[in-house]
Amino acid sequence: MGFTVEHKILNPVQAEAPYALIQNTFPINIDKELTDKDRVYISAMKECAKHDMGEFCINDLMGMAWTESRFDCNANGDGGASHGCFQIHLGYHKHITQEQARDTDFAVKWTLDRMINYKYPEYRSNAVMRHNGTPGIPATLAYLNSVNNY
Repeated sequence: MGFTVEHKILNPVQAEAPYALIQNTFPINIDKELTDKDRVYISAMKECAKHDMGEFCINDLMGMAWTESRFDCNANGDGGASHGCFQIHLGYHKHITQEQARDTDFAVKWTLDRMINYKYPEYRSNAVMRHNGTPGIPATLAYLNSVNNY
């Protein structure tokens, strides 16, 4: 039985990868300095594996980081209120510090945990839109579309 994500079917091998296999295996060139995009990918691989989620989870996190900041983990947005690759809004999330929002590992874990709280992956579209704001309004529908097209 495969896993259905939006209209894409993933077989169990694609959808699940054992954490032990992922934790020290990265499809990047370790001879070069890691980019923010590399760091997001590595963190997404680890966090998605911890929750027994596969490539669909990694792709969603990558799409969100690209849409939010174009993989600039030092980005500021919303008049200086949002920070990091996932543009965590400190005004709405007062328990998060700017340093945490800019820390790739923290931001990936926080974002995925929050999405799971919104019933990801079962209600994937809703969970992705909730990261950006109110689900179903034009701005969050455009956000979801951008994540889907990553």
